Parts: sequence; C-alpha cells; structure tokens
Amino acid sequence: MRNDSHADGLPAAWVTADEAYGQDWNFRRLLEQLGLGYVVAVPKSQPVKS
Repeated sequence: MRNDSHADGLPAAWVTADEAYGQDWNFRRLLEQLGLGYVVAVPKSQPVKS
C-alpha cells in the first residue's frame, strides 16, 4: 500500500482490509500513525493485544 493517496488529500476516515493485510502489523501501524480507524480480518492464530 502506498500512503501518498492519504497525503494527497483524498478523504478517508477508516479502512477495511482482508486477512492478507490484517496480519501485517506494519500496515496496521501505518493506519494508526495516519489516524485512520480500521477493521481488518486476521487469522485465528494471530495474537491480538487488548
């Protein structure tokens, strides 16, 4: 994913993604750094901090 589209001013308040992106902690971290809400699928074996 390229984050320049968000920087270009395209409106986005939240993101959804499938398991392929959901298991990538770098992707989730980027969304958090951009201040975007997100809902992503993760494999059932994925550790999740609460």
